[in-house]
Amino acid sequence: MIWTNDLVDDSIKSKMKIQCLFSLLLAGLSLALALTPEAVDYTVPDQEYLKDLTTDYDKINDNSLLWGAYRSNLYLGVRPRIPESLMAGLVWFNIDTYQGAGKMRHQCDQGDDLGKFGWVKYSPRYGGREVINDNEFKVNITSDFVKTEDGSWALNIKGKTLRKNVKTSLMFYVGMEGDGDLKYAAPLQETLNLVDGDIKLLGYSSDLGDFDIDITYGNKKQYAKSKKPLFKPELDPSKTRHLSLRVPSGNAWMAKDIFMTFLQENVKNLESQVESLMEIPPEQFSL
Repeated sequence: MIWTNDLVDDSIKSKMKIQCLFSLLLAGLSLALALTPEAVDYTVPDQEYLKDLTTDYDKINDNSLLWGAYRSNLYLGVRPRIPESLMAGLVWFNIDTYQGAGKMRHQCDQGDDLGKFGWVKYSPRYGGREVINDNEFKVNITSDFVKTEDGSWALNIKGKTLRKNVKTSLMFYVGMEGDGDLKYAAPLQETLNLVDGDIKLLGYSSDLGDFDIDITYGNKKQYAKSKKPLFKPELDPSKTRHLSLRVPSGNAWMAKDIFMTFLQENVKNLESQVESLMEIPPEQFSL
């Protein structure tokens, strides 16, 4: 603070100003000297500690990017950033008519009558939301893909029909390429390939270690009910169907073609048992 008074001699004023300024400068210098040691006094981290810290960061960074929608040729596909590893995808088709199965969706195709499809939100570290508007099959499909910090992920698939009584069959498949194992965790109901409830798959690979996949049953109201009595118990559309099989190495991505082959074989078997396939409602056709 600099204080002055008009009644004080000019020389006295000057001395007081100099003293006050000098005192302020000394005070500022003392404060700076007091703070300086604290500001510059630090310890250089140990090189081994820095190396471990970098390794941990790289591991966390890699884990956050491990899983994703890395199957860009499909409408919906998930896999890790590991060659010849686990892959998952979605196939769907309309079951209001017998022709729907012949137009099933899997790979992106300009011939499919889709209003739009794509990720409306997506983060490679956290996941996102994909919207598919299928004009021909009269259904909109929304998929939420979520990743967690521990390397797990979840996929929530919802459908909304564009008119009443539209029936759509969804097939979610999981395949293992390369060295590894993937199997169904519980016995099926005899040989009917039917599951009344959730499905758990158990797997292992050298890159992923032990893992499990849970496919939840969901709301019973979302399952189609047949208009006619069941031709066979295994054709019940109100239950989830499961099929496990081995395919030649490198063919796990051909899920749609494999599914079509099995469906055609089943149709041929049914043709030999009825006078006309029209006796069996389209929603009862299965693997």
